[in-house]
Amino acid sequence: MTTTTFALLATVFLVLVAGFTLAKCGVVDAKLNTGLSTLLLRGVLPIAIVGSAASPYSPAVAKGFFIVFGFALVYYLVAPLIFYAIGKRVSVPDKADGLFSSMTVFGNVGFIGIPLASQLYGSTGLIFAVSLNIAWNLSMFSLMRIILSGERHFSLKNVFTDINMIATYIMMVFYFLQPYWAWQELAVSQIIMDACNKVGAMLTPLSLFIIGYAIASMSVKEVITEKWAYVVSVMRLLVVPLAFIALFAVLPLPPTVERVTVFLLAMPCATLNVIFANMFRLNVKFCSKTVTASYVLMIATLPIILTVSGAVLGTN
Repeated sequence: MTTTTFALLATVFLVLVAGFTLAKCGVVDAKLNTGLSTLLLRGVLPIAIVGSAASPYSPAVAKGFFIVFGFALVYYLVAPLIFYAIGKRVSVPDKADGLFSSMTVFGNVGFIGIPLASQLYGSTGLIFAVSLNIAWNLSMFSLMRIILSGERHFSLKNVFTDINMIATYIMMVFYFLQPYWAWQELAVSQIIMDACNKVGAMLTPLSLFIIGYAIASMSVKEVITEKWAYVVSVMRLLVVPLAFIALFAVLPLPPTVERVTVFLLAMPCATLNVIFANMFRLNVKFCSKTVTASYVLMIATLPIILTVSGAVLGTN
């Protein structure tokens, strides 16, 4: 693990502690946390996605965008079915077999994966993270929703018209048209993209404040005594990314594509799992404890994944 990576993780930890402390002191309460979550997902993230189009066009990055999307789409369509079958056969808590699959497969790409990928791998990391997030959204709001709800109907239109998907379309148009349209040379374009990137700089601190609140709102005793929280967290944070490291070690893919994909698959359980658990009247308490545990354990597991990834797939 490089000095730059270590410094980033140390910064992440300190900002996370700051968010935790502010929550414990009552500065960040439930209402403000909800507002920050909305601001991040509906405001800052889409603007940051558009701003990533300012990255200089590279055929390798353009190719990597579609490679990441292809691998992610296969993973997010196959893995939920595999882990759902496993959840049916092991003694997970009541009304949690679908959640076992969802929390194991779907990491928090939106809240923390995209911001940290941008910090660690620059604009290329952000572009690849956005690509993976497209597949994440397509599967989570279709296949995974069906598994969790038992319903057979869903609105794919809502998936494709989400504000972050719209921002992705805009980003793709501006990024992939760079070889044919020199829009970056226009002064107004530079001003707009600079503004987008300054807004995007809020991604990481906002996401860590939100996670800090989630950790502060849970009872430590409840979290540490839930054995299945550890099982799911280990699967999510170690088993899945290590399996992809092993897979990528034998595939002739661009190293940055491999490292960013592994990094994103090493994220803690998605907070959307808790929302779905509430919506479909599943085991909310188990889900909340597991998601919280995965955030705490990520502090220890992410350096391991980054170290192994660097050793096997190459350094940053």
